[in-house]
Amino acid sequence: MKIKIIFFCFFLFFSFVTLAKTNRNTEVENKNPVHKIVVFNVKDPFVQIKTYFGVISVELYEYQTPQIVHAFLKLVHEGYFNETIFHRIIDGVFIQTGGYDLSFRQKKLILPTIQSNNKETDLLNTEGTVVAVGSHGDTMKEFHFFVNLAKNTQFDSRALSQKRNEVFGKIVKGLDVAQKIAHIKIGQKENMYNVPFYSKEAEILKIERVEFKDIQ
Repeated sequence: MKIKIIFFCFFLFFSFVTLAKTNRNTEVENKNPVHKIVVFNVKDPFVQIKTYFGVISVELYEYQTPQIVHAFLKLVHEGYFNETIFHRIIDGVFIQTGGYDLSFRQKKLILPTIQSNNKETDLLNTEGTVVAVGSHGDTMKEFHFFVNLAKNTQFDSRALSQKRNEVFGKIVKGLDVAQKIAHIKIGQKENMYNVPFYSKEAEILKIERVEFKDIQ
C-alpha cells in the first residue's frame, strides 16, 4: 500500500513539473513571435545601420528615387556615416543624422544637389520611412536623413518640396531599435537642441549595404 502511495505521489509530482515546463515554453514562444519582413521589392538595395542598441535594416527605393539612393550608397561605400551619431532626436516624431561625429563635429562633403522627385513618387512620411534632407544651391555640403517614428503627415505638404526633403526608403526590420534611440536622454549643445546627452548611445557604428537574404 505504501509503495502505491509513493508511486502515486511521484506520478503527480512528475506531471506537475511537465505541465509547468510546457506552460513556461509557451510563454517564451508568445513573447518572441516570428518577425515577418515586408518589403516593396526584394530587388531593391538594402542597407543595415549598426547602432549602439542594435541593427536597423532599410530598403532603399531605387526605382522611385534613383538620385538620392545612388548618392546615399556612394556615401555608405565611402564610410561617410560610420562613427557618426543621430544628432537630433524628437521622441515620437523622428531621429535625424547627418555626419556629426561623437564630438559633434560635422564631416564635410561635396555632392551635386539632388533634385526632388516628390511630385512623381508621392511617397508619404509613414512610420519607419527614411527621409533625405537636402540643401539649396549647386552642391550639397552635407547629407542629412531622418527616420519617421510615426505617421508625420505634416511633412507631406507640397510646400515642403522646395526644401528637397524626400522619402527614399523604409525600415523593414529594427524599428524597435530606432524607438530605443528616441528614448535616450537629450539636451542642448551650443545652438543645437534635442541632441543626445550621451552621444555614445546615439552612435551609428557603421552603415553597410547587404542583400535581402542577409536580413531574414
